[in-house]
Amino acid sequence: DKPGLIAVEGEAGGGKTTLITEAILHTVETPCQLLTGKSDAYNKKPHGALSQALAKSVGVLLALPDDQFISWRLTLLEALNDNPHTLISLCPELMTVFETAGFTEKQPLYNADIQLKLHTSIYLQHLSSLDPVLLFIDDVQWCDGPSIALLEALINAKHPRITVMVTCRSEEVDASHPYSVMKNMVEGNGIPSVIIALTNLDAEQISQLLLATFHIEKKRLEELATILL
Repeated sequence: DKPGLIAVEGEAGGGKTTLITEAILHTVETPCQLLTGKSDAYNKKPHGALSQALAKSVGVLLALPDDQFISWRLTLLEALNDNPHTLISLCPELMTVFETAGFTEKQPLYNADIQLKLHTSIYLQHLSSLDPVLLFIDDVQWCDGPSIALLEALINAKHPRITVMVTCRSEEVDASHPYSVMKNMVEGNGIPSVIIALTNLDAEQISQLLLATFHIEKKRLEELATILL
């Protein structure tokens, strides 16, 4: 089964982001939409990384032929009950997608958390009808709790054409961190996931890398490997 969650964990600077981006570049053979967002330790804006990721979809949609875009947007608005306001509040850039469409005025919001999860899921599901969606959140350890809860809801929805990917600095989370709780919930729900723990290279591995790259003598390899280690 397709994994609902792919996570790469390890220390800062260990190559987690590079591993995911290179893996996508070299192993994903079918067209897909890569939506990326990065959490920031100093920016506590709610859903900041998710907002960045959803904003990446705007250019894809506006590049569609007019008839295809209008038909796609109409179907989406029907699923949203002509109410895109929750999505626009989450990601203001999405206003560009909806601004020429007729939709209802903003109404008082009840059960805001439930509606946010539902409408985000609906949006990504409709987006995935164009091409499969890879939602990549970098440095998930700095995501706010509601963002991780939203990611968990997307994973639990088991969309066949949506995969959530994250990187996490393992030294900054413990068993009580929302990310750790999310992983346990995903596992408990029986949803396939791939968790990759990156460790630092040892001296022998660094020597092999240097040899393959520079083709230099063993003594110098050992000296350079010790310095890099």
